[in-house]
Amino acid sequence: MLENISKVLVVDNEQREIDKINRALRELNIPAYTILYSQANPPAEPFSGIRLVFFDIKLQDGNDVTKQTITSFENALRACIHAENGPFVLIFWSSHTDKVEDIKAHIEERAEDSIPKPLLVDCIDKVTTGDPEDLKREITRVFDNDIIEILFDYETKISKAVGKSLDTIFNVVSNGEDTWGNSDRFNDNFDLVFSNIAFQTLGFDNARSYPLNAIRDGLNPILINEIGKMQLSPKWNDKLQKLLGCDGKSKFNYIDSLTLGRLNSIYHYDFNGEHGVKNDRGVVVCLGDLSEDETISYFGASQKEILHSFLPFDSRKARKAERRQIKDSASLVLLEVSAACDYAQANPRNYVYILGVLVPEFDSDLLTTQASSITRLPTFFFNQKCHYLFFNSRYVVSFPDVNSKLLGDILFRLKNELLNKVITDHTNYLSRLGIIQF
Repeated sequence: MLENISKVLVVDNEQREIDKINRALRELNIPAYTILYSQANPPAEPFSGIRLVFFDIKLQDGNDVTKQTITSFENALRACIHAENGPFVLIFWSSHTDKVEDIKAHIEERAEDSIPKPLLVDCIDKVTTGDPEDLKREITRVFDNDIIEILFDYETKISKAVGKSLDTIFNVVSNGEDTWGNSDRFNDNFDLVFSNIAFQTLGFDNARSYPLNAIRDGLNPILINEIGKMQLSPKWNDKLQKLLGCDGKSKFNYIDSLTLGRLNSIYHYDFNGEHGVKNDRGVVVCLGDLSEDETISYFGASQKEILHSFLPFDSRKARKAERRQIKDSASLVLLEVSAACDYAQANPRNYVYILGVLVPEFDSDLLTTQASSITRLPTFFFNQKCHYLFFNSRYVVSFPDVNSKLLGDILFRLKNELLNKVITDHTNYLSRLGIIQF
C-alpha cells in the first residue's frame, strides 16, 4: 500500500474549519493530512515525520479556554504527534491566540517532558483570516520562516534524490525489448540486476542470509551520488553565522563534549542490533566472564595489568581514589576485525578480535602518554553518557568458534569509516620496522 508522504498536519474539531485551511493549502500546492479530532475517537496511532502542524487550541465545545481546554489540547498533541516524530513547527490555528502563552507556561510547568516539543511556535488567528486570500497570505508568511524553509527544502531534495537514484538504476534494468504494455522481459531483468547488486554488495552467502540489507547497501552509493548533486537553500547561509561570521579558526566556537558525543554516535556507531551476530565484522562485544588465569592465558596479562596499559594515569594529577573509580567503571570489550573479503564471501575463517576498553568520559589530561599500540576513537554517546573507546593492537585473539566464552553480549557496531581506522592503525603497528642501532 502506498503511503501519503505529506509533512503537514491539520487538527481541528470542526470540519468546516479543516475544509477552510485545507482549501487554502491545496491552492498553495501544499498537501496535508487532516484530523477531525474528538476526545472520544482520537487517531488510532500518532503521526510521525510531520514537520508542520496546524492545531486548534479549543478542541472542546464551549466558548472559553479553561485549564480543562489546555489539558485537552495537550492530550490531543500526544495523540496526534508521535513522541519520536522529530523536529516540527507548531502553528496555533485558533480564534484564541491570546491564550498561547498560557498554554506554553502550563506545559513547561506540568508536562514538558511528556508531550512532543516543537522547534518553533507561531499563530494564525481564525478571526482575522476569514477571507481566503488573507489566510493564504498568513500560511505563506509561515512558510517563509528560515527554519521551516530549510526543513522542507532539505527533505524535498532528499526525496528527489531518491527518485533520481531509482531512475538511474531502472534505466539499467529496462532494456527496451518489451512491447508496449508488456513487462515480461523487464521482470526478468529486474530480478537479474538486483540479484547481482545484492551478491556483489555482501557476497553470495551473506546476500542470501540478508537480502534486504544487501539491496539497501547496494543502492546506497547511487543515492549518495545523487545527494552530492543537491543544491541546498541559500537560507543556510543565514544559519551558519558561527562559521561564516568567525574571524579565524582560533576564535571558532566549538560544540560541547555532550553534543560532540551525540554527533559521533550518529556518524560512526550503529546501535540498532540489525544482525545480532557476534562474528559480524565491526561488532563490539563485551569480554566474556573469564577467570584471572584464563585472562592471562589468552592475553598474557591480568585484567589489572591490561587496564593499566590502556589507562596509564599520571599519579601526580590523578588521586588514587579517582583512578580506582575510573578503572572500576571501565569494561573490557572485543572488536571483530577479520578480513573484509572473507567476511563478504562468508568464507570459513578464524574470527579475529582486538581487545579494547570502554569507559565513561573523564579528564583525559589525567593520563600519561598512551602506548603506540593503542587507538583512541572519538568520544561518543552511549547508555545516556559520553564514553571513550580504546583498542590495543598488542592484545589480539583468534578462534574459529563464535560460541567462545570470550564473547559476551553485543554492544554496538562500528561503521566502516571508523572500523577502517582501527584496522589501519592495527596494520601499521604490526608492520613497524625494527632495526639494530648503536
